Amino acid sequence: MSDITYDDRPAHESPPVSYGDFITFAHEKGLYRDCPICGANDWHPQVNTGEKQVHGDEAPMFLSTIPDARIEKYFAVYLMNCRNCGNVRFVSAKVLMRWRDARG
Repeated sequence: MSDITYDDRPAHESPPVSYGDFITFAHEKGLYRDCPICGANDWHPQVNTGEKQVHGDEAPMFLSTIPDARIEKYFAVYLMNCRNCGNVRFVSAKVLMRWRDARG
């Protein structure tokens, strides 16, 4: 996992992004738009409750990775899926973490 970076540190070692932070970011950036596949506007961010079973705004978001074959590394993302058709939307972990850190 050391190939997944956020600035100079591995993304999985960075403070987790909370559900509340994700929702605020998504609304500020206009991510809650109609699904391009089915037209519904019913998005569900993927929360990682893990063993702690944390719920609500403090729940950590599920950090996932997708391979980038061009540079043989991984791209860290957060996911939200359409509850109507299952379409998945990716949000860059790097962009979201920078936004969160800039807010303090």
